[in-house]
Formats: sequence, C-alpha cells, structure tokens
Amino acid sequence: MAVRLQKLLRLEPEEAPMVLALGTVLIFNSITLMISDVVAVSGFLAEVDTSRILLVWLVSMLVVLLFARAQSRVIDRFAPQTVLAAGAVIMLASYALIRGLFAVGAPPVINYALLYLLVTVQSLFFPLVFWVVANDMTNIAQAKRLFPLLTSLGVVGELIGLALAGLAPSILPRLGIVNEELLTLNAILFVGTFAVLIATVRSQHSEKHTHQTNPAESSNSDTDGMPNARRFIQQVAAFRYLAISTVCIALAMAVIEYNFLVRFETLTHSVSENFQQFYSLFWLVETIFSLLINAFVIGRIIERFAIQTTFLFTPGTLVASLLAALFVPTAGMALFGYGLSYLSGESLDESSEKMFQALVPEARRGRVSIAMSSTLPAVGRIAGVVLIAGVLAASRLSRHPMTASGIMVGLGAAIALIGMINAVLVSRSYDASLLDWRLARRERTVNLGKDDPPAG
Repeated sequence: MAVRLQKLLRLEPEEAPMVLALGTVLIFNSITLMISDVVAVSGFLAEVDTSRILLVWLVSMLVVLLFARAQSRVIDRFAPQTVLAAGAVIMLASYALIRGLFAVGAPPVINYALLYLLVTVQSLFFPLVFWVVANDMTNIAQAKRLFPLLTSLGVVGELIGLALAGLAPSILPRLGIVNEELLTLNAILFVGTFAVLIATVRSQHSEKHTHQTNPAESSNSDTDGMPNARRFIQQVAAFRYLAISTVCIALAMAVIEYNFLVRFETLTHSVSENFQQFYSLFWLVETIFSLLINAFVIGRIIERFAIQTTFLFTPGTLVASLLAALFVPTAGMALFGYGLSYLSGESLDESSEKMFQALVPEARRGRVSIAMSSTLPAVGRIAGVVLIAGVLAASRLSRHPMTASGIMVGLGAAIALIGMINAVLVSRSYDASLLDWRLARRERTVNLGKDDPPAG
C-alpha cells in the first residue's frame, strides 16, 4: 500500500520523511489561516460597513512592508528553519493575546481588525519562510515533483480549517463553547508546528545545509537586505518583468476582492444572517477545486510546458474575470470571478513562483523571496486600496455612486492587462536571463563582487 501511494505521488522512499514533516507544518499553518480568515472577515463584515475594510487593508499592508524590511535583515543570516520556528512561537503568542482580548470584552471591531492583521502577516510571512526551507531541502528536479504535492497538502489543511470554521457556529453553542475558542485551537496547532520544526525539519535540514554565509558574500552584502534584493530584481530581466506583473496582479486582486465582498455582504443579508457559514461554504468549494487541480493537474502542466509560460494564467484570468464583472455586474459573476482568479493565483501561480525563486543563489534567495512574495504584493495591494478609495470618493463627490463599481472594475481590468503583458515579457526574457551571471550557483560566484560581472 505504501509503495503504491509513493508511486502515485511520484515520491522516492528517502523523500517520504521530509515530505511528511514539511506537509505537517503546511497543513497546520493552512488550518489556522482558514479559521482566522473566516472568523476575521465574517466578523468584521457583521460589525462594520464594508468600505471600512479598506483601512484595515491599508494598515495591514503597511505592517507587512515594515515586517518584510525587518525580515530581510535576518532571513539570509540565520538558518531559515530557525526563523520559521521563531515565527511559530510568535504566532502562538499572538493568537493567545487576541483570544485574551475577546475574553476580557474588548470592542469587537478592534478584535476582528487585529485578527485580520495577524492573518495578513501570517499568510505572507509563514509560507514565504516555509518555501525557503523547502527550496533549501530540495533540488530543482525534486521541486518540480514535490512542490505541487506540498501545495496540495496545504490545500488539505485549508479544507479542514474551512470545515471547522463553517461548522463551529452550529456545533460550538450546543457544547457551551464560544466561537472564539477557535483561536485557542490555532494556538495549540502552532505548538505542534514548533515541535515538528524542532524535532524533524531542523535536523534533516542541518544534514544537508549548514547555512553558512561565504565570507566573500558577507563582505559584499548590503547592511539592509532589501536594496540588494531590489537591485537583483531590477538587473535580471525575467525577475524585473515578473515583479511588475506581481504588483499589477495584487492591485487587480484588491479590486476584484472588494467587489466580491460588497456583493457577498448584500447576498448574505438576503440569503442568510450567518456570515461565517456562508463565507466558509464559498471557500470550501473553492478549496476543493484547488486541491484537485494541485493534485492532478499543476505538476503535469509544469512538466509539459515551460515554467515561465505559466505566469500568464493569473493575469489572464483576472482580465477575463474583471471584464465579465464589468459587463455582467451580478453577485454570481462577482463570486465566480473572484473564486476563479484566486484559484489560479493560489495553485498554478504559487507553485511556479516558488520554482522560479529556486533559480536565485542561496545567498540572495531569502531576500529576493521576501521582495517577490511580500513587499511587491503589499505595494500592489496598497495601490489597489488607494485606487478603490479614490474612485469611491470621486463617486460620492459627483453624486453618482452607482458608477463607482464600473469605473473601479474597469481600471482593475486595465491594470491586470498590464500585468499580463509583463508576464509575456517574462516568458520572452527567460532564456536570456538564465545566462545572467547573477543566477549562477554560489560555488561559481564566491569570488565575484555583488554587482560585477564575471571576468572573461
């Protein structure tokens, strides 16, 4: 049975313990993220007007930028599994603190806003460092086979978290337990995450990689990692175009998500008073599709087609979804468009991006990953918030609020198209970028300056 399962998953025997450990960490993280996201968003929409969530988005992205800047100072100076274990402890303490605020009767708006901020930081920080660890533990050939599988395990965790969040409002009151105890469960899961990281991931990683920075690299490193990462992205064409596409995608996703939340709030008021159950049901269906695609489609697509061409899917899906929402402005189209765009971004795009970042030498991989996975999406999200707020303000001043949605969605589609054009440029510049000396393995560049091409 075990042999058949390994063949089905295209897993080598010696890879099983590593995949089990990484998969457990990813499943626990996904469970906590889904529970917290459902509770935070449904609770916030139930307590506050939808437009107020723009302020929460803005603050959360500013926190992400500050966090990413601090994280870049340590990501390549400490073993990533150590950073991940420390992050698990911080998440444990944060969930315990917010649960305490609910217990003492702090204002719900503050509680849900803080929980949303925590979800945002966790969703960017924890997966980012996790994939740095996974990249360090695998080679590119293994990554092509194992990363879609690991992503699928993460989706399994999402399913569990969504099921728990959806069933909680019906089951917990019968047991005399308040809904906020889900946050206690999150804290317990991070205790398990920390234990797995210490007992398994760290020991396996140390056998393969001691994560010592070469003296030549240390002397050529910036005191602040972000300028170094920014310079790398600017100078390698494929990464430069991908960075522009990433910002555009994040901005367009903010537009389509806001449109979804507005329609979602209206729909739940007319169908059900229970925000949490409706929101959980939507994401449960979405996640099942994601699981099937990751398990049976993504790996084969990446192996059959070039990685660089897969970056066209998400911006292309966003363009189509936003145009559909523009010409068919219904709740059903908003839900379908947002779900389809999220599905593309969280399945094919995520796996491709992590493999793409594996091309970066280890000395810079952590900082470049932070820039690509945290800083740039945050910048795009902030730009999206500014665009949405600007359109809403202009609409109110012009006394034609009904035009706001159309203008907002139309601008989002145009920006998604710019992201799609840059994704095409990623594909065209990929082969030439592979020859760039900055993508050479560390063993071949230890004597080179950070910005000097190899001699001869």
